[in-house]
Amino acid sequence: MEIKQRESTLDVLRRLQAKNKKPIPSMYEKSPVKIKVEDIVDDIPAPREKVKIRLTGKNSEALFLLNQIRDIERQLKTGSNYFDYYYDLRRKEDALVKMYESDENRESLPEDVLKKVKEIKKKFNK
Repeated sequence: MEIKQRESTLDVLRRLQAKNKKPIPSMYEKSPVKIKVEDIVDDIPAPREKVKIRLTGKNSEALFLLNQIRDIERQLKTGSNYFDYYYDLRRKEDALVKMYESDENRESLPEDVLKKVKEIKKKFNK
């Protein structure tokens, strides 16, 4: 009767590591650890100028509400919580209509907002 001797843990780990040895993808060839200051400085991207358009006043509020309404409508078409989205949609639509009604310069609002307000009013009247 021959007794088989167990492999040492180190031998088992080496065997498994050799079995799983695969070529390193090119994205991992460079060491993720920064050793030199030059490596850190080279990896810093050049700053880009950010141009932000900031709207102020009623126009920006109206556009913000309109964007939120469009996002909620998109979620209504794809989401599973229909009633939660529907409640949020009604609330945002009410806010947009109230803002439109309270604004004295209604015609200065963007055309998209005016179309949406007319659409909402038509929907409420039915």
